[in-house]
Order: sequence, then structure tokens, then C-alpha cells
Amino acid sequence: MIIHENDFMNILSCAIKREKAFNYVQNRLEFSLQDIGIEKDCFDDIANILLDIYSKKELTGAELSQKISQFQKEWRPHLNRAYLWDYERLRWEFIATQILDKVKTETHDFGRCLDIGCGRGCITESLVAKNYARYATGIDSVDFKGEWRERRTGTERLSFEYVPVQDFGSWISECKGFDTVFLFYVLHHSTDYWASRTLSEILRCINKRGQIIVLEDSLFMEEIEEHNQLNKNSQRIITEWRQWAENEHPYNRSVGFDIQVILDFVAVQMLAGFKDVNMPFNYKIASEWENIFKEVGLTVSQKMNLGFPNKRDIDVPQAVFILKPNA
Repeated sequence: MIIHENDFMNILSCAIKREKAFNYVQNRLEFSLQDIGIEKDCFDDIANILLDIYSKKELTGAELSQKISQFQKEWRPHLNRAYLWDYERLRWEFIATQILDKVKTETHDFGRCLDIGCGRGCITESLVAKNYARYATGIDSVDFKGEWRERRTGTERLSFEYVPVQDFGSWISECKGFDTVFLFYVLHHSTDYWASRTLSEILRCINKRGQIIVLEDSLFMEEIEEHNQLNKNSQRIITEWRQWAENEHPYNRSVGFDIQVILDFVAVQMLAGFKDVNMPFNYKIASEWENIFKEVGLTVSQKMNLGFPNKRDIDVPQAVFILKPNA
């Protein structure tokens, strides 16, 4: 894996060197990783890499790449089982119980579904296998065709396609009639330009009465109904994050933003080992995402504050938006 010495490295380094962000990650990451079954020695190696970045005056992209390669060599078998297999089952349970079961549909399922940024396709497959979707298509800008082939075995209700970012518009213009489009942890991996463009293109393929379900690492500043159902620990952390966001403007200069930078790096580059995933660090509070939705012609019909749920790999706020095309 090559990590270029560019904005990625500069932003990551600045985030880790912020003491409040570094301390939060060191304290909370051990808890969350052990909660999903990651061995303590594995966490210790992750923590040591983060400590190297924190303590050294300068760490080059090549040096970080070497450290991550060594980490992957040591821990990939464990992470393939504990993270890419065992944790996927927890992740589906989280998606189903915390989101899908709470969203109203006109029928008993979500109809014909499109899962954008589907990755290895675990969630897409489960949508069909658990009868949440009559038919599901998963697409990603990274080609996981080997795993996709295995997931399609034995069903005609599931398909996957490799769609590079620059080809998304032309691809989706030929695929109309989706009832539900899922964007699970996708938008923060896009720049504002590509996030807006993706949402605009979706409007061309979705049914007039269809919906877009967005799950993001994002913070609701306002109190909403779901907040009252959160556990006390989640409420406490939300209060802390809101204080950061209120006191440090804009959000991308806040402690919370820097925490998201560090933890997203850990989840994508180290735990999942997805070296080709784009990481522009485009994290926003919920109201900023809502402004983008409005600008492209979408209405937020429902929103859910999931707070900081248990059994999650990284401790960052979770926000759900149910979007409808403007009438």
C-alpha cells in the first residue's frame, strides 16, 4: 500500500497531534474494539502506530505505509475473521434493528433497492436474504467481483456491478425504477461536489414515491425524538461533542472532526484494509448535510439520532436521514 505525502497525511497528522482528539481515541477505541471481539494485542499495535504519528515531529507517508503493511501482515488473518466476518453480522443487526425496522414503507419491504458503495456486498446480500428487498443491486467504485460472485450464488434477486465514480452518471441513467436507494457511510467518502452530484443523479433513477436512506457518521446539534431513547453513556458523549461543535467553528476545526479523521483512518485503512477507498475526510454535522439535500431537490421526511450505539467498531455519532424527492 502506498500512502502519498499529500493532504491525506497532513490532515491525519494534524488530527492526531491534537491532544484532546488523541486522548479520546486512545480511551474509546480500546473499549469499542474489544466490544466487537478484536484482540487486545491487535488494539495495542494500532495504538502504537497512532502514538508514533502523535509523538514524532514528522512521519512520512512511506514510513506510515510500511507500518501499516507490517500490521496487516501480522493481523490480517485475525481481522478477516473478527472484523470482516464476525463484525459484519453485528453490522447487519445494527442496520436492520436501528434503521430498517423503524422506517415506514408503503409495502411490507423496500421494493427494488440500490445499495451505493456496497463494498463487499454483505448488507446488500442480507437485504434480499432477510426479505427486506424484493431485488437488490449493489455497486461500488472498488471491484470486489470475487466476493460478489459468491454472494450471488443461488439467487436471481441479487446483482453487483463495479461502477467507477466518473461513470456513475451514465450507469444510473440506464437503471430506472428503484424504490429505495441506500447510502450507508458513503457521503463522507465523497467531496461536496461528488456528494451533490451523486444525490442529483439518484433523482433520475428513483421512483417518484421512492426514498433514499442515508446513514452517516454525523452529529445532530438539536434535540430530536430518538435522543430520549439513548443510553446514558451515549447522551453524555453527545453533550461533549455538541460542546466541541458549538465552541469551535467551523466544524472541520473542531475536536470532534479530528476524532472522526483518526477513527475513519483506523476503520478503513487498518481494520478493513481497504487501501483503495477514497478518504477526503468530508465530515459534517447533520444540518450541513441537510443543506446539501435541500439544494439538490430532496426533502428530509424522517431523521433518527442513533447517538453512540454499542457494538460499533469506532465511537462516532450516527445520524440517519430518510429523503424523498421534492413533489
